[in-house]
Amino acid sequence: EGGLVTWSDKFQLLVRPDDFLRLTVLHGSAPATDPAFSPDEPLLTSRVLGTCRIHGQTVLTHRGEAFWMDLVDGQGSVVAEVQLGLDCMGPPSGDSAQT
Repeated sequence: EGGLVTWSDKFQLLVRPDDFLRLTVLHGSAPATDPAFSPDEPLLTSRVLGTCRIHGQTVLTHRGEAFWMDLVDGQGSVVAEVQLGLDCMGPPSGDSAQT
């Protein structure tokens, strides 16, 4: 049950290289020329749904009620920090909703 992501006990998402991750940018933006994003759906403004191709291992950190990811350019410089809504992801295994 690996799927696209694995959940660590620190509640981070560890995304394998070259996985595709569908995401919604809730806050922040990405430059149109960022090669990590599909050219037909560039993430330019908030609340745009796009597809992100992961280059190398990317760690999405969980802070409060949101996940955050740093976008880096080819030189490794952070160009944007985005807050993500992982609409295609499930909760961590064993962390089902309480009723």
